[in-house]
Amino acid sequence: MQPKVSFEDARQIVARARLDLGRGDGAGTYMIADYGFESAQHWLIVDGDREWTIGRDLSFLYCGAGPVLADKFTGELIQLPSLYDFEYIATFVSVGDVPPDDMG
Repeated sequence: MQPKVSFEDARQIVARARLDLGRGDGAGTYMIADYGFESAQHWLIVDGDREWTIGRDLSFLYCGAGPVLADKFTGELIQLPSLYDFEYIATFVSVGDVPPDDMG
């Protein structure tokens, strides 16, 4: 079955949800990467403060939240906790040009 929600759609859904939750008004510059990861069911959207996501500056690391998944068929978002068992995430494949230091 073909997904109803594209990767770009999922990025926009996450952007709207994060802004609604007040993310993006922290110390850093909020961004959503133009790359991510996917499974048959989910998109994994890479987002956060640019200073951490791109620059790896630990002072901008947002603690307490793991990655956000977007369901490819419903658009529902799933915010994973930071202590999530990442075995499922390890099965995802890359979407777009993933930087080598973000390949897991």
